[in-house]
Amino acid sequence: MPLLTPRLRLRDLRSADATAEIALLEGLYADPRVTAQMPFWPYGHTATVNHVKRQLKAQEARQRRVYELVVEVRRTGSFAGLCGLVVTTTAADVKRGHPRTAELGYVLAANRWGHGYGTELVQHLLRMAWEPLGLERVEAIIAKDHRASAKVLQRAGFVWEASLPKFTRVRGRSWDCELYAAASAPPAPRSPRGGRRG
Repeated sequence: MPLLTPRLRLRDLRSADATAEIALLEGLYADPRVTAQMPFWPYGHTATVNHVKRQLKAQEARQRRVYELVVEVRRTGSFAGLCGLVVTTTAADVKRGHPRTAELGYVLAANRWGHGYGTELVQHLLRMAWEPLGLERVEAIIAKDHRASAKVLQRAGFVWEASLPKFTRVRGRSWDCELYAAASAPPAPRSPRGGRRG
């Protein structure tokens, strides 16, 4: 079942239409405006095919940890980009006291920039992370100079946590990145009579 925001639809990849899904991804990553601030290597055809296969398999996992979603404009049904959450903590991590954590990512087609879609979908992903997924922390790693993405994250409730110099090396250069994070709100304290304050 798709997830709906006021203007967007977030849906799983469709196994029955995998060829079309591959074409959407290839078109997105073929735009140098889109990949200019992406600190990973854009997929070629073979890598894109394998990626879609992995995502379709992940969607069927009994305990799903990867949520890569296609973003569409509700009014027209047209493609707008990709977004997702990847749960990074394991059951063993939780037993050690680590917060249940996921990494968030998103990428919009260049013709969808400037409409507030990024903030809208990131806010929705955070609500999805807190409930129903029950996560406690969501992280996002972006290129250091990606001011537009930093603004989107901040508007959605993320705060800057750390600089990550030379975080990765792709396309012949080292990428300095920034770590942003958001935490789920703690439950409101209860009054002595058992009700919630406020």
